[in-house]
Amino acid sequence: MTNESNPDDIESRINVLDLVNSKPYDEEDLSWISPANMENSLKFLAELPDKHSEVWSEKKQEFEDISNRKYRIADIGCGRGKFTELLASEYSSADVFGIDLSAEAIKSTILKLDDYENGFAVGGDVTELLSELGEFDFIYAINMIQDTENPVETIKMIESNLRSGGRLAVTVPGEEALETFPEHREHDENIDLPYMIMDDIDAGEENVIWKQYAFPEEKFRRIIKDTELEIKEKRELTADAGGMPHLMKMLGKEKKAKEARQIAEMQKENPEKGPTVEFYLLKKRS
Repeated sequence: MTNESNPDDIESRINVLDLVNSKPYDEEDLSWISPANMENSLKFLAELPDKHSEVWSEKKQEFEDISNRKYRIADIGCGRGKFTELLASEYSSADVFGIDLSAEAIKSTILKLDDYENGFAVGGDVTELLSELGEFDFIYAINMIQDTENPVETIKMIESNLRSGGRLAVTVPGEEALETFPEHREHDENIDLPYMIMDDIDAGEENVIWKQYAFPEEKFRRIIKDTELEIKEKRELTADAGGMPHLMKMLGKEKKAKEARQIAEMQKENPEKGPTVEFYLLKKRS
């Protein structure tokens, strides 16, 4: 495998994203590694700019006056915009951008942000778009880095668009994801990362390819050592299991779909139960 941009890979990603975002499911995101649908995770993530951006938390009402610019937040891979809308509401003095490759996702995000003068929805490949939008004080990359063509370069691209002292909140699949799909596990020698690739996803009228990198902790830390980022916090967040049964069904895995339904039901009774996702809060050195 090479890490050069491949139009077919991008098209496959778009097909999967549009499929997920066009379905009228109750779940905000069908991917089981996303924490953004769990209310406790939503609250935790939304409070990060207030807690970890010193100037903003101390002077947020005066921020535009004292610095002659607005605080800027980007939610890349924003999906259908649920979290972007929450950020626009919580940080009314900041400019909040939701960015996603999926046309279906951006349609939904545009509607959610319609009542917010500080909310902006941008459709397209973030690896090409982010630099055009300028630098940000806080960037969220929730459930998206693993799906890019070269996640190492994606992290470096995000880093280059963070202001000095800015923060990056990331969730990525770890060992748990690799254990879920051991039969699909491969390794990218060029960037020394494991990944899962599946070319048998039933998307109704066609089959599409889903490729997803995983980040064992030691490999994620190795990637960060080669950047100007430093890890300020690492923890596991409870992820939403609601989309797992459908994902397994799409993959033709009836046994795992049954197991996933049991996990999803268990999580309804106890929101702390179920799969987890690796969370990192990173700071760009001043």
